[in-house]
Amino acid sequence: GYKTSFLFGGASTIQWRYKYIRNIGFQNAIWTDSAMADMAMAAKIDSLLSLPDSAKHFIAWTTRDTRFPISDDPVECEKLYYERLFGTLRIIADLAKKHPNARFVVQGDHEPILSPLEFQRKFYRRWVPYVVLN
Repeated sequence: GYKTSFLFGGASTIQWRYKYIRNIGFQNAIWTDSAMADMAMAAKIDSLLSLPDSAKHFIAWTTRDTRFPISDDPVECEKLYYERLFGTLRIIADLAKKHPNARFVVQGDHEPILSPLEFQRKFYRRWVPYVVLN
């Protein structure tokens, strides 16, 4: 079997995650009392993957650094969004390099409804991209 963990760098009450995460089947839910940057949450994932046990881990992580709203200005919103997104993707790539036996499935963002309409139109409405590392 797998050890299953869900991580979110924020309170469990955001989007009522405390109500459904364990019902999905996660054995362990890791929340923080205040907003925690993706880099800090990645360190927690690194710790989980570095445990000396032989169990396989299924870890789901909802990142925060690209959380909306970012800006009301579409140009600034896009600039800040991609800076933050690429920063988080670099963090994930570094984790994948450090843990080559772990498979990372990185799911992209859905259409950001709390962003300027001009920026929202750049997202696909019906699907979310993903990439598999390792």
